[in-house]
Amino acid sequence: MILFHQLTTLEHLHACWLKASACKSRSLRVQRFAQDALGYLSTIQQRLRGRAFSFGPYRTFTIHEKKWRDVVDAPMKDRVVHWMLYQYLLPIWQPRFIHDTYGNLPGRGTHAAVRRLADFCRSEHAVWALQLDISKYFYSVPHDQLKARALRYVVDHDIRRLLTD
Repeated sequence: MILFHQLTTLEHLHACWLKASACKSRSLRVQRFAQDALGYLSTIQQRLRGRAFSFGPYRTFTIHEKKWRDVVDAPMKDRVVHWMLYQYLLPIWQPRFIHDTYGNLPGRGTHAAVRRLADFCRSEHAVWALQLDISKYFYSVPHDQLKARALRYVVDHDIRRLLTD
């Protein structure tokens, strides 16, 4: 298991920054961060190690892609820490997912899910397919119960604090 100190090295935070900024080089926020990436990453490291890091504030806006959708946009410092947490949590959670889990997993994205669905549809036993979009689903999840279940597998106290504060 990766230790908090390893997760918060400048090298690791830089790798997380590269992931967080991938394909977003035209964003002003990314460009601003890139101008002094070492300074920002050092500040993030100091705050994480000093147990003084806090998330937010987030920017909320609405876009229209076939339908109206609310988007919550995290600051770049948060995106770096999100990648750090993702890399810690992935080896804990990935083995617990069913085979047909595709979201946010390495090598499994929308295209892999569509290929898998196509395989099911071409099967001689195919009877039906279902596509769902439950409006505001994330907001309806009881987050206290979700956090309690997630934290059962997180042993690092600093990671637990970041996930719950």
